[in-house]
Amino acid sequence: NWSNIKSLPKCDKLFCFSSVPPLDVKILGYKSSVNTGESYTITCESHGSRPPADLTWWRNEEQLSITDYKVVKQSERSSSHLTLKVSRRDNSAVIACHAVNHKLPASPVEDSHLLNILYPPEAQLRVGHNMNLSNIKEGDDVYFECQVDANPKVTNVNFFKNGVLFSHDLASGIIKSNQSLVLQHVSRTSSGNYSCEASNIMGTDTSNTRHLNVMFKPVCAPGQKHIYGSGRYKATNITCQVESYPEATVFRWAFNTSVKLFDIPEEKTTTGVGHSLVLHTPHSQQDFGSLLCWAVNDVGKQIEPCIFRVVPATVPDPVQNCSIFHNASAMGVLVVHCDPGWNGGLPQRFTLEVNRLLEGQLVESLIEDGEPEFIVTGLAPGTDYTIVVGAVNSQGSSDLKIMQFITPIDVAEKQTSPGLTPEDAMFSWTPIFGVLLGVAFSLIVCFIAMIVLVRSKGTTRTHMNSTTTDLQEREKLNKQESEHSNSNKSISDPDIILFKDEAVAKSFHQSPSSTLKIKKQSIRTASCSLTDKDKTIIKVNHEVPIVVLQQKLQSITN
Repeated sequence: NWSNIKSLPKCDKLFCFSSVPPLDVKILGYKSSVNTGESYTITCESHGSRPPADLTWWRNEEQLSITDYKVVKQSERSSSHLTLKVSRRDNSAVIACHAVNHKLPASPVEDSHLLNILYPPEAQLRVGHNMNLSNIKEGDDVYFECQVDANPKVTNVNFFKNGVLFSHDLASGIIKSNQSLVLQHVSRTSSGNYSCEASNIMGTDTSNTRHLNVMFKPVCAPGQKHIYGSGRYKATNITCQVESYPEATVFRWAFNTSVKLFDIPEEKTTTGVGHSLVLHTPHSQQDFGSLLCWAVNDVGKQIEPCIFRVVPATVPDPVQNCSIFHNASAMGVLVVHCDPGWNGGLPQRFTLEVNRLLEGQLVESLIEDGEPEFIVTGLAPGTDYTIVVGAVNSQGSSDLKIMQFITPIDVAEKQTSPGLTPEDAMFSWTPIFGVLLGVAFSLIVCFIAMIVLVRSKGTTRTHMNSTTTDLQEREKLNKQESEHSNSNKSISDPDIILFKDEAVAKSFHQSPSSTLKIKKQSIRTASCSLTDKDKTIIKVNHEVPIVVLQQKLQSITN
Protein backbone atom coordinates (compact mmCIF):
# COMPACT_ATOMS: atom_id res chain seq x y z
CA ASN A 1 0.00 0.00 0.00
CA TRP A 2 1.46 3.26 -1.12
CA SER A 3 -0.09 5.26 1.67
CA ASN A 4 1.42 3.04 4.30
CA ILE A 5 4.76 3.34 2.62
CA LYS A 6 4.55 7.12 2.82
CA SER A 7 3.82 7.00 6.53
CA LEU A 8 6.79 4.80 7.34
CA PRO A 9 9.52 6.50 9.30
CA LYS A 10 12.48 7.85 7.39
CA CYS A 11 15.88 6.65 8.45
CA ASP A 12 19.45 7.71 7.76
CA LYS A 13 22.59 5.72 8.35
CA LEU A 14 22.37 5.80 12.15
CA PHE A 15 18.85 6.96 13.17
CA CYS A 16 15.33 6.32 12.09
CA PHE A 17 12.92 9.37 12.36
CA SER A 18 9.10 9.20 12.57
CA SER A 19 6.29 11.95 12.85
CA VAL A 20 4.79 12.22 16.36
CA PRO A 21 1.68 14.28 17.24
CA PRO A 22 1.84 16.80 20.14
CA LEU A 23 1.43 15.31 23.54
CA ASP A 24 -0.30 18.33 25.07
CA VAL A 25 -1.12 22.00 24.76
CA LYS A 26 -1.79 24.50 27.58
CA ILE A 27 -2.82 28.15 27.91
CA LEU A 28 -0.81 29.90 30.60
CA GLY A 29 -1.15 33.28 32.33
CA TYR A 30 -4.92 33.59 32.15
CA LYS A 31 -6.89 35.44 34.89
CA SER A 32 -10.21 34.62 36.41
CA SER A 33 -11.49 38.11 35.49
CA VAL A 34 -10.28 41.16 33.61
CA ASN A 35 -11.61 44.73 33.66
CA THR A 36 -12.90 46.05 30.39
CA GLY A 37 -10.39 48.15 28.51
CA GLU A 38 -7.35 46.34 29.92
CA SER A 39 -4.65 44.67 27.81
CA TYR A 40 -4.60 40.92 28.43
CA THR A 41 -1.66 38.65 27.43
CA ILE A 42 -1.80 34.83 27.52
CA THR A 43 0.65 32.14 26.38
CA CYS A 44 0.07 28.81 24.60
CA GLU A 45 2.66 26.00 24.88
CA SER A 46 2.76 22.55 23.26
CA HIS A 47 5.20 19.66 23.83
CA GLY A 48 6.10 16.31 22.30
CA SER A 49 5.35 16.99 18.68
CA ARG A 50 7.87 15.79 16.08
CA PRO A 51 8.39 17.98 14.23
CA PRO A 52 7.29 20.91 16.56
CA ALA A 53 3.55 21.59 16.38
CA ASP A 54 1.95 24.47 14.64
CA LEU A 55 -0.07 26.74 17.03
CA THR A 56 -3.19 28.72 16.14
CA TRP A 57 -5.48 30.99 18.24
CA TRP A 58 -9.27 30.91 18.08
CA ARG A 59 -12.11 33.06 19.50
CA ASN A 60 -15.50 31.40 19.65
CA GLU A 61 -14.44 28.90 16.94
CA GLU A 62 -13.20 31.70 14.75
CA GLN A 63 -9.50 31.64 13.96
CA LEU A 64 -7.60 34.82 14.70
CA SER A 65 -5.40 36.38 12.12
CA ILE A 66 -1.82 35.14 12.13
CA THR A 67 -0.74 38.77 12.28
CA ASP A 68 -2.07 38.95 15.87
CA TYR A 69 0.54 36.56 17.25
CA LYS A 70 3.81 34.72 16.56
CA VAL A 71 4.81 31.07 17.07
CA VAL A 72 8.23 30.03 18.32
CA LYS A 73 9.38 26.43 17.66
CA GLN A 74 12.24 24.69 19.44
CA SER A 75 12.91 20.91 19.06
CA GLU A 76 9.68 19.30 20.21
CA ARG A 77 8.32 22.49 21.89
CA SER A 78 6.16 25.25 20.41
CA SER A 79 4.96 28.48 22.12
CA SER A 80 2.93 31.57 21.21
CA HIS A 81 1.89 34.81 22.98
CA LEU A 82 -1.46 36.51 22.36
CA THR A 83 -2.29 40.05 23.58
CA LEU A 84 -5.91 41.12 23.68
CA LYS A 85 -7.40 44.51 24.62
CA VAL A 86 -10.66 43.23 26.02
CA SER A 87 -14.04 44.97 26.05
CA ARG A 88 -17.54 44.10 27.21
CA ARG A 89 -18.16 42.18 23.96
CA ASP A 90 -15.35 39.77 24.92
CA ASN A 91 -17.15 38.67 28.06
CA SER A 92 -17.93 34.93 28.02
CA ALA A 93 -15.90 34.49 24.83
CA VAL A 94 -13.93 31.25 24.49
CA ILE A 95 -10.26 31.70 23.67
CA ALA A 96 -8.67 28.45 22.40
CA CYS A 97 -5.20 27.40 21.29
CA HIS A 98 -4.85 24.53 18.78
CA ALA A 99 -1.63 22.51 18.40
CA VAL A 100 -1.21 20.24 15.36
CA ASN A 101 1.61 18.43 13.64
CA HIS A 102 1.27 19.42 10.04
CA LYS A 103 2.40 15.92 9.05
CA LEU A 104 -0.35 14.45 11.21
CA PRO A 105 -3.25 16.90 10.74
CA ALA A 106 -5.78 14.38 11.91
CA SER A 107 -4.46 14.47 15.52
CA PRO A 108 -4.79 18.07 16.80
CA VAL A 109 -4.96 18.97 20.48
CA GLU A 110 -6.37 22.16 22.02
CA ASP A 111 -6.83 24.08 25.30
CA SER A 112 -9.46 26.79 25.87
CA HIS A 113 -10.25 29.51 28.38
CA LEU A 114 -13.52 31.35 29.08
CA LEU A 115 -13.02 35.13 29.38
CA ASN A 116 -14.65 36.92 32.33
CA ILE A 117 -14.68 40.62 31.55
CA LEU A 118 -15.90 43.03 34.25
CA TYR A 119 -17.69 46.19 33.04
CA PRO A 120 -20.17 48.79 34.35
CA PRO A 121 -23.89 48.58 33.55
CA GLU A 122 -25.57 49.67 30.38
CA ALA A 123 -29.22 50.48 31.19
CA GLN A 124 -32.15 50.84 28.83
CA LEU A 125 -35.71 51.77 29.84
CA ARG A 126 -38.51 49.97 28.04
CA VAL A 127 -42.28 50.03 28.41
CA GLY A 128 -44.51 47.02 28.85
CA HIS A 129 -45.55 44.85 25.95
CA ASN A 130 -48.41 46.14 23.79
CA MET A 131 -48.31 49.51 25.56
CA ASN A 132 -48.35 52.84 23.71
CA LEU A 133 -47.22 55.75 25.87
CA SER A 134 -48.89 58.25 23.53
CA ASN A 135 -52.33 56.80 24.30
CA ILE A 136 -52.37 56.64 28.11
CA LYS A 137 -55.44 58.17 29.80
CA GLU A 138 -56.13 59.03 33.41
CA GLY A 139 -56.91 55.85 35.31
CA ASP A 140 -54.72 53.55 33.18
CA ASP A 141 -51.80 51.45 34.52
CA VAL A 142 -48.28 51.93 33.14
CA TYR A 143 -45.42 49.41 33.26
CA PHE A 144 -41.70 50.20 32.88
CA GLU A 145 -38.75 47.79 32.78
CA CYS A 146 -35.08 48.64 33.20
CA GLN A 147 -33.04 46.27 31.03
CA VAL A 148 -29.41 46.15 32.15
CA ASP A 149 -26.24 44.61 30.71
CA ALA A 150 -23.58 44.42 33.41
CA ASN A 151 -20.85 42.16 34.79
CA PRO A 152 -20.96 41.51 37.66
CA LYS A 153 -24.71 41.72 38.17
CA VAL A 154 -26.19 45.02 39.26
CA THR A 155 -26.64 45.63 42.96
CA ASN A 156 -29.12 48.49 42.72
CA VAL A 157 -31.74 49.73 40.22
CA ASN A 158 -33.63 53.01 40.69
CA PHE A 159 -36.33 54.77 38.71
CA PHE A 160 -36.68 58.52 38.25
CA LYS A 161 -39.32 60.98 37.09
CA ASN A 162 -37.98 64.33 35.90
CA GLY A 163 -34.77 63.51 37.78
CA VAL A 164 -36.57 62.81 41.10
CA LEU A 165 -36.13 59.37 42.66
CA PHE A 166 -39.18 57.12 42.85
CA SER A 167 -39.82 55.27 46.10
CA HIS A 168 -42.00 52.24 46.56
CA ASP A 169 -45.41 53.48 47.73
CA LEU A 170 -48.19 50.96 47.42
CA ALA A 171 -50.81 53.39 48.82
CA SER A 172 -50.03 55.83 45.98
CA GLY A 173 -50.02 53.09 43.37
CA ILE A 174 -46.22 53.06 42.88
CA ILE A 175 -44.87 49.49 42.85
CA LYS A 176 -41.14 48.91 42.42
CA SER A 177 -39.93 45.31 42.04
CA ASN A 178 -36.38 44.37 41.06
CA GLN A 179 -35.90 45.99 37.67
CA SER A 180 -39.52 46.97 36.99
CA LEU A 181 -41.82 49.83 37.91
CA VAL A 182 -45.63 49.80 37.87
CA LEU A 183 -47.77 52.98 38.08
CA GLN A 184 -51.39 52.23 38.93
CA HIS A 185 -54.27 54.55 37.99
CA VAL A 186 -52.10 57.33 36.59
CA SER A 187 -53.30 60.95 36.60
CA ARG A 188 -52.19 64.07 34.76
CA THR A 189 -49.59 64.64 37.47
CA SER A 190 -47.95 61.38 36.35
CA SER A 191 -46.86 63.01 33.09
CA GLY A 192 -43.12 63.55 32.77
CA ASN A 193 -39.78 62.11 31.70
CA TYR A 194 -38.93 58.69 33.11
CA SER A 195 -35.53 57.00 33.35
CA CYS A 196 -33.76 54.30 35.34
CA GLU A 197 -30.30 53.96 36.86
CA ALA A 198 -28.32 50.77 37.47
CA SER A 199 -25.16 50.25 39.56
CA ASN A 200 -22.56 47.56 40.21
CA ILE A 201 -19.00 47.56 41.58
CA MET A 202 -17.71 48.83 38.23
CA GLY A 203 -19.89 51.94 38.07
CA THR A 204 -23.32 53.43 37.43
CA ASP A 205 -25.26 54.11 34.26
CA THR A 206 -28.42 56.08 33.52
CA SER A 207 -30.78 54.86 30.87
CA ASN A 208 -32.52 56.62 28.05
CA THR A 209 -35.55 58.82 28.82
CA ARG A 210 -39.13 57.89 28.00
CA HIS A 211 -41.75 60.63 28.02
CA LEU A 212 -45.20 59.88 29.43
CA ASN A 213 -47.98 62.35 28.62
CA VAL A 214 -51.22 61.32 30.31
CA MET A 215 -54.37 62.37 28.46
CA PHE A 216 -56.95 64.12 30.65
CA LYS A 217 -60.11 66.24 30.45
CA PRO A 218 -59.84 70.05 30.67
CA VAL A 219 -59.43 71.71 34.07
CA CYS A 220 -59.14 75.40 35.01
CA ALA A 221 -55.63 76.75 34.63
CA PRO A 222 -54.18 78.07 37.88
CA GLY A 223 -53.15 81.68 38.42
CA GLN A 224 -55.78 83.34 36.24
CA LYS A 225 -57.93 86.30 37.22
CA HIS A 226 -61.35 85.36 38.61
CA ILE A 227 -62.80 88.74 39.75
CA TYR A 228 -63.41 91.55 37.27
CA GLY A 229 -64.49 95.06 38.14
CA SER A 230 -66.79 96.79 35.72
CA GLY A 231 -69.45 99.48 35.43
CA ARG A 232 -72.79 99.85 33.72
CA TYR A 233 -72.45 99.96 29.93
CA LYS A 234 -68.73 99.21 30.25
CA ALA A 235 -67.57 96.27 28.11
CA THR A 236 -65.24 93.88 29.96
CA ASN A 237 -63.10 91.13 28.36
CA ILE A 238 -63.10 87.96 30.46
CA THR A 239 -60.64 85.18 29.59
CA CYS A 240 -61.05 81.50 30.45
CA GLN A 241 -57.87 79.38 30.33
CA VAL A 242 -57.81 75.61 30.78
CA GLU A 243 -55.20 72.86 30.95
CA SER A 244 -55.78 69.59 29.09
CA TYR A 245 -54.16 66.96 26.90
CA PRO A 246 -54.85 67.08 24.09
CA GLU A 247 -55.61 70.80 23.95
CA ALA A 248 -59.21 71.96 24.15
CA THR A 249 -60.69 73.82 21.20
CA VAL A 250 -64.41 73.86 22.10
CA PHE A 251 -65.80 76.12 24.87
CA ARG A 252 -69.21 76.89 26.37
CA TRP A 253 -70.08 80.07 28.30
CA ALA A 254 -73.05 80.77 30.59
CA PHE A 255 -74.21 83.57 32.89
CA ASN A 256 -75.44 82.51 36.32
CA THR A 257 -78.31 84.39 37.96
CA SER A 258 -79.98 83.55 41.22
CA VAL A 259 -82.63 81.63 39.26
CA LYS A 260 -81.02 79.86 36.25
CA LEU A 261 -78.16 79.71 33.77
CA PHE A 262 -78.27 81.64 30.52
CA ASP A 263 -76.02 80.38 27.73
CA ILE A 264 -73.96 83.07 26.04
CA PRO A 265 -74.10 82.96 22.22
CA GLU A 266 -70.92 81.86 20.45
CA GLU A 267 -70.79 85.08 18.44
CA LYS A 268 -69.98 86.92 21.68
CA THR A 269 -67.00 84.66 22.35
CA THR A 270 -63.57 84.21 20.80
CA THR A 271 -62.01 80.76 21.12
CA GLY A 272 -58.41 79.66 20.68
CA VAL A 273 -56.33 76.64 21.63
CA GLY A 274 -56.72 76.17 25.37
CA HIS A 275 -58.52 79.49 25.98
CA SER A 276 -61.67 81.44 25.24
CA LEU A 277 -62.69 85.09 25.65
CA VAL A 278 -66.13 86.61 26.21
CA LEU A 279 -67.12 90.30 26.01
CA HIS A 280 -69.56 91.09 28.85
CA THR A 281 -71.32 94.46 29.23
CA PRO A 282 -73.51 95.03 32.32
CA HIS A 283 -76.64 97.06 31.51
CA SER A 284 -78.29 96.81 34.91
CA GLN A 285 -77.54 95.66 38.42
CA GLN A 286 -78.76 92.16 37.46
CA ASP A 287 -75.92 91.88 34.93
CA PHE A 288 -73.36 91.77 37.72
CA GLY A 289 -72.83 88.17 38.74
CA SER A 290 -70.96 85.00 37.76
CA LEU A 291 -69.85 83.76 34.34
CA LEU A 292 -69.16 80.04 33.89
CA CYS A 293 -66.86 78.42 31.33
CA TRP A 294 -66.56 74.75 30.22
CA ALA A 295 -64.07 73.27 27.73
CA VAL A 296 -64.11 70.02 25.70
CA ASN A 297 -61.26 67.93 24.23
CA ASP A 298 -60.90 64.41 22.77
CA VAL A 299 -61.01 62.83 26.23
CA GLY A 300 -64.25 64.47 27.31
CA LYS A 301 -66.01 67.53 28.73
CA GLN A 302 -64.70 69.56 31.64
CA ILE A 303 -66.38 68.45 34.87
CA GLU A 304 -66.03 71.54 37.10
CA PRO A 305 -66.48 74.89 35.28
CA CYS A 306 -64.24 77.90 35.67
CA ILE A 307 -66.14 80.66 37.51
CA PHE A 308 -65.56 84.38 37.00
CA ARG A 309 -67.29 87.11 39.02
CA VAL A 310 -68.19 90.51 37.55
CA VAL A 311 -68.57 93.09 40.32
CA PRO A 312 -68.98 96.89 40.38
CA ALA A 313 -65.49 98.34 40.23
CA THR A 314 -64.16 100.24 43.24
CA VAL A 315 -60.93 101.60 44.66
CA PRO A 316 -58.39 99.01 45.81
CA ASP A 317 -58.01 97.86 49.38
CA PRO A 318 -54.96 99.15 51.31
CA VAL A 319 -51.78 97.12 51.44
CA GLN A 320 -51.21 94.87 54.44
CA ASN A 321 -48.42 93.30 56.52
CA CYS A 322 -45.79 95.87 55.58
CA SER A 323 -42.20 95.28 56.66
CA ILE A 324 -39.17 97.53 56.48
CA PHE A 325 -35.73 95.97 56.20
CA HIS A 326 -32.52 97.92 56.61
CA ASN A 327 -29.62 96.74 54.49
CA ALA A 328 -26.76 96.47 56.97
CA SER A 329 -24.21 96.10 54.17
CA ALA A 330 -25.34 99.30 52.42
CA MET A 331 -26.03 102.29 54.64
CA GLY A 332 -29.01 104.42 53.67
CA VAL A 333 -30.77 101.58 51.78
CA LEU A 334 -34.21 100.31 52.84
CA VAL A 335 -36.35 97.51 51.41
CA VAL A 336 -40.10 98.00 51.95
CA HIS A 337 -42.36 94.99 51.32
CA CYS A 338 -46.14 94.75 51.71
CA ASP A 339 -48.88 92.29 50.82
CA PRO A 340 -51.31 93.64 48.21
CA GLY A 341 -54.99 93.99 49.04
CA TRP A 342 -57.90 93.39 46.69
CA ASN A 343 -57.44 95.40 43.51
CA GLY A 344 -61.08 96.53 43.37
CA GLY A 345 -61.63 94.43 40.26
CA LEU A 346 -59.21 96.54 38.20
CA PRO A 347 -55.46 96.56 37.55
CA GLN A 348 -53.69 98.40 40.34
CA ARG A 349 -50.36 100.09 40.92
CA PHE A 350 -48.51 100.74 44.15
CA THR A 351 -46.96 104.00 45.30
CA LEU A 352 -44.41 104.86 47.96
CA GLU A 353 -43.36 108.23 49.38
CA VAL A 354 -40.58 108.90 51.87
CA ASN A 355 -40.58 112.18 53.82
CA ARG A 356 -38.37 113.62 56.53
CA LEU A 357 -40.43 113.55 59.71
CA LEU A 358 -39.40 116.97 61.09
CA GLU A 359 -39.19 119.03 57.92
CA GLY A 360 -41.93 117.19 55.98
CA GLN A 361 -39.59 117.22 52.98
CA LEU A 362 -40.27 114.66 50.23
CA VAL A 363 -37.17 112.50 49.80
CA GLU A 364 -38.28 109.71 47.45
CA SER A 365 -41.35 108.80 45.37
CA LEU A 366 -41.65 105.38 43.69
CA ILE A 367 -44.28 103.46 41.66
CA GLU A 368 -44.47 99.69 41.14
CA ASP A 369 -46.82 97.86 38.75
CA GLY A 370 -46.30 94.33 40.04
CA GLU A 371 -45.94 93.76 43.78
CA PRO A 372 -45.71 96.42 46.52
CA GLU A 373 -41.97 95.98 47.06
CA PHE A 374 -39.67 98.99 46.94
CA ILE A 375 -35.95 99.68 47.35
CA VAL A 376 -35.17 103.14 48.76
CA THR A 377 -31.64 104.52 48.60
CA GLY A 378 -29.84 107.67 49.65
CA LEU A 379 -31.30 108.03 53.15
CA ALA A 380 -29.31 109.90 55.80
CA PRO A 381 -28.26 107.98 58.94
CA GLY A 382 -29.86 108.75 62.29
CA THR A 383 -32.90 110.46 60.72
CA ASP A 384 -36.65 110.05 61.28
CA TYR A 385 -38.63 109.30 58.13
CA THR A 386 -42.29 108.69 57.39
CA ILE A 387 -42.95 106.02 54.77
CA VAL A 388 -46.33 106.07 53.03
CA VAL A 389 -47.50 103.15 50.84
CA GLY A 390 -50.72 103.12 48.86
CA ALA A 391 -52.54 101.37 45.99
CA VAL A 392 -54.30 103.04 43.08
CA ASN A 393 -56.45 101.95 40.14
CA SER A 394 -58.62 103.76 37.64
CA GLN A 395 -61.32 104.24 40.30
CA GLY A 396 -59.05 106.00 42.76
CA SER A 397 -56.60 105.45 45.60
CA SER A 398 -56.77 103.18 48.62
CA ASP A 399 -56.27 104.24 52.21
CA LEU A 400 -52.61 104.92 52.90
CA LYS A 401 -50.33 102.82 55.05
CA ILE A 402 -48.16 105.22 57.09
CA MET A 403 -45.06 104.01 58.91
CA GLN A 404 -42.20 105.69 60.74
CA PHE A 405 -38.61 104.56 60.55
CA ILE A 406 -35.35 105.85 62.04
CA THR A 407 -32.30 105.03 60.00
CA PRO A 408 -29.46 103.63 62.15
CA ILE A 409 -26.21 105.51 62.66
CA ASP A 410 -23.22 103.84 61.10
CA VAL A 411 -20.37 103.34 63.57
CA ALA A 412 -17.91 104.64 61.02
CA GLU A 413 -19.93 107.85 60.68
CA LYS A 414 -19.59 108.68 64.38
CA GLN A 415 -16.04 109.81 63.63
CA THR A 416 -15.35 112.79 61.41
CA SER A 417 -14.38 111.53 58.01
CA PRO A 418 -10.98 112.80 56.74
CA GLY A 419 -12.71 113.74 53.53
CA LEU A 420 -15.00 116.29 55.29
CA THR A 421 -14.11 119.96 55.66
CA PRO A 422 -14.05 121.41 59.23
CA GLU A 423 -17.25 123.32 58.48
CA ASP A 424 -19.02 120.12 57.32
CA ALA A 425 -17.81 118.22 60.38
CA MET A 426 -19.03 120.99 62.72
CA PHE A 427 -22.38 121.06 60.94
CA SER A 428 -22.80 117.31 61.32
CA TRP A 429 -22.21 117.63 65.08
CA THR A 430 -24.54 120.65 65.57
CA PRO A 431 -27.71 118.65 66.52
CA ILE A 432 -25.79 116.66 69.13
CA PHE A 433 -24.20 119.77 70.66
CA GLY A 434 -27.61 121.45 70.77
CA VAL A 435 -29.08 118.59 72.77
CA LEU A 436 -26.13 118.50 75.17
CA LEU A 437 -26.20 122.26 75.72
CA GLY A 438 -29.95 122.19 76.36
CA VAL A 439 -29.56 119.46 78.98
CA ALA A 440 -26.68 121.32 80.67
CA PHE A 441 -28.60 124.61 80.72
CA SER A 442 -31.65 122.95 82.30
CA LEU A 443 -29.52 121.35 85.02
CA ILE A 444 -27.85 124.69 85.84
CA VAL A 445 -31.20 126.52 86.08
CA CYS A 446 -32.64 123.83 88.34
CA PHE A 447 -29.56 123.96 90.57
CA ILE A 448 -29.82 127.76 90.95
CA ALA A 449 -33.52 127.53 91.72
CA MET A 450 -32.90 124.93 94.41
CA ILE A 451 -30.27 127.17 96.07
CA VAL A 452 -32.67 130.11 96.02
CA LEU A 453 -35.43 128.02 97.56
CA VAL A 454 -33.17 126.71 100.33
CA ARG A 455 -31.91 130.20 101.19
CA SER A 456 -35.47 131.55 101.08
CA LYS A 457 -36.60 128.94 103.61
CA GLY A 458 -33.68 129.86 105.92
CA THR A 459 -34.43 133.57 105.70
CA THR A 460 -38.13 133.01 106.35
CA ARG A 461 -37.37 130.87 109.40
CA THR A 462 -35.03 133.61 110.84
CA HIS A 463 -37.58 136.32 110.14
CA MET A 464 -40.35 134.40 111.91
CA ASN A 465 -38.18 133.92 115.03
CA SER A 466 -37.35 137.62 115.18
CA THR A 467 -41.02 138.74 115.06
CA THR A 468 -42.10 137.78 118.62
CA THR A 469 -44.19 140.89 119.07
CA ASP A 470 -47.83 141.17 118.11
CA LEU A 471 -49.21 142.48 114.84
CA GLN A 472 -49.16 146.12 115.94
CA GLU A 473 -45.42 146.03 116.62
CA ARG A 474 -44.79 144.43 113.22
CA GLU A 475 -46.85 147.13 111.47
CA LYS A 476 -44.90 149.76 113.36
CA LEU A 477 -41.69 148.25 112.15
CA ASN A 478 -43.02 148.22 108.61
CA LYS A 479 -43.85 151.94 108.86
CA GLN A 480 -40.33 152.68 110.00
CA GLU A 481 -38.94 150.81 107.11
CA SER A 482 -41.29 152.71 104.79
CA GLU A 483 -39.78 156.03 105.88
CA HIS A 484 -36.37 154.85 104.80
CA SER A 485 -37.52 153.25 101.55
CA ASN A 486 -35.92 156.02 99.48
CA SER A 487 -32.50 155.45 100.91
CA ASN A 488 -29.70 153.68 99.00
CA LYS A 489 -29.68 150.78 101.40
CA SER A 490 -29.13 147.60 99.49
CA ILE A 491 -31.78 144.85 99.48
CA SER A 492 -30.37 141.51 100.53
CA ASP A 493 -31.57 137.92 99.95
CA PRO A 494 -34.50 138.50 97.57
CA ASP A 495 -37.03 135.65 96.86
CA ILE A 496 -38.16 134.78 93.37
CA ILE A 497 -41.89 134.39 93.30
CA LEU A 498 -43.28 132.93 90.09
CA PHE A 499 -46.90 133.54 89.20
CA LYS A 500 -48.24 131.46 86.39
CA ASP A 501 -50.77 134.19 85.56
CA GLU A 502 -51.84 137.66 86.68
CA ALA A 503 -54.74 136.34 88.73
CA VAL A 504 -52.38 135.22 91.47
CA ALA A 505 -50.73 138.62 91.49
CA LYS A 506 -54.11 140.34 91.82
CA SER A 507 -55.11 138.05 94.70
CA PHE A 508 -51.86 138.98 96.38
CA HIS A 509 -52.68 142.66 95.89
CA GLN A 510 -56.17 142.17 97.37
CA SER A 511 -54.86 140.45 100.56
CA PRO A 512 -51.94 142.53 101.85
CA SER A 513 -52.23 141.06 105.31
CA SER A 514 -51.32 137.57 104.10
CA THR A 515 -47.76 138.36 103.10
CA LEU A 516 -46.24 135.30 104.75
CA LYS A 517 -48.95 133.02 103.36
CA ILE A 518 -48.42 134.28 99.83
CA LYS A 519 -44.65 133.88 100.22
CA LYS A 520 -45.02 130.26 101.24
CA GLN A 521 -47.36 129.68 98.34
CA SER A 522 -44.88 131.34 96.01
CA ILE A 523 -42.13 129.08 97.22
CA ARG A 524 -44.27 126.03 96.52
CA THR A 525 -45.09 127.29 93.05
CA ALA A 526 -41.47 128.01 92.16
CA SER A 527 -40.22 126.13 89.14
CA CYS A 528 -37.09 125.66 87.09
CA SER A 529 -38.81 126.82 83.91
CA LEU A 530 -37.71 130.44 84.01
CA THR A 531 -38.49 131.07 80.39
CA ASP A 532 -42.32 130.70 80.51
CA LYS A 533 -43.86 133.82 79.04
CA ASP A 534 -46.98 133.58 81.17
CA LYS A 535 -45.11 134.05 84.46
CA THR A 536 -44.60 137.32 86.32
CA ILE A 537 -41.36 137.56 88.24
CA ILE A 538 -41.44 139.68 91.38
CA LYS A 539 -38.53 140.28 93.71
CA VAL A 540 -39.67 140.57 97.31
CA ASN A 541 -37.59 141.63 100.30
CA HIS A 542 -38.71 140.50 103.73
CA GLU A 543 -38.09 143.94 105.14
CA VAL A 544 -40.19 145.93 102.66
CA PRO A 545 -43.52 147.15 104.14
CA ILE A 546 -46.72 145.64 102.83
CA VAL A 547 -47.85 148.99 101.45
CA VAL A 548 -44.72 149.28 99.31
CA LEU A 549 -45.17 145.71 98.16
CA GLN A 550 -48.78 146.45 97.27
CA GLN A 551 -47.67 149.43 95.22
CA LYS A 552 -45.17 147.30 93.35
CA LEU A 553 -47.78 144.65 92.67
CA GLN A 554 -50.27 147.31 91.60
CA SER A 555 -47.76 148.76 89.11
CA ILE A 556 -47.11 145.30 87.67
CA THR A 557 -50.76 144.38 87.36
CA ASN A 558 -51.53 147.72 85.72
